[in-house]
Amino acid sequence: MNTEKRKFGDYEVIHSITLGKTEMIVGECDYKEPRYVCCDIQHTNLLQLPQNDVYERSYLKIMREFSNRISDRVTELEKEAPQTEKVITAEQCMSVNDFNNIAGMVVVVSPKSLKREYQNERNQLYYAVSGNGTKINSMGNAVFCYNLATKEHTRWERYDLLGVIKKDEMPEWAKEGLAEVKKMIADRSREEAR
Repeated sequence: MNTEKRKFGDYEVIHSITLGKTEMIVGECDYKEPRYVCCDIQHTNLLQLPQNDVYERSYLKIMREFSNRISDRVTELEKEAPQTEKVITAEQCMSVNDFNNIAGMVVVVSPKSLKREYQNERNQLYYAVSGNGTKINSMGNAVFCYNLATKEHTRWERYDLLGVIKKDEMPEWAKEGLAEVKKMIADRSREEAR
C-alpha cells in the first residue's frame, strides 16, 4: 500500500476533485503562511500546471473557495451537456469484432469508459480513422478518431468501444456531425497536399 502523500510544491494535497478536464485541489503546508492553497490543475503528458492559485490562512475560507470552484465547474458542464441524457446501448451497435477494419466507421465508446459527467450519446459517437486498434487481429489497441459532436481528434482503445453504431440508430445530429468531420478531414488533406 502506497502511503506517500501527494505534494504540490510545499503543499500536501488534502482535497481533490476532477470534473471534466479540470482538477481542483486544496493543499496544506504546516510551515508556511498562508497555510492553505486552492488551485486548478491542468494535466499535460509530463507536467501538472497550476492555475488560479488562491492562498488563505483560514481552512473555512479555502474550503469556500474550493466549493465555489466545484459549483462553477458543475454549472459549466451543465451548459455543455446535451439537452437529453440519452446513452447508446449495446443493442444499438454491431460488435467491432464483426469487422476486419473499423476505420471509416462510426464507433460507440462504452459509457463505462467515460467519466460520469460525459456519459451521454454526444460523448459516445466517434468517426474512426486510423490506428492498430481499427484492425481485428493487430498487435495494438489504439483507435484514432473524431468526436462527432465536438470534432475533437482523440484516441480510444479498442476495448473501450461498445461497437459500431447501426445506421438506423444514428441520431440526426450525429449524421450532420459525421458530414462535417469528413469535410474537415478532406479539407485538411487537400491543404497538406499543397
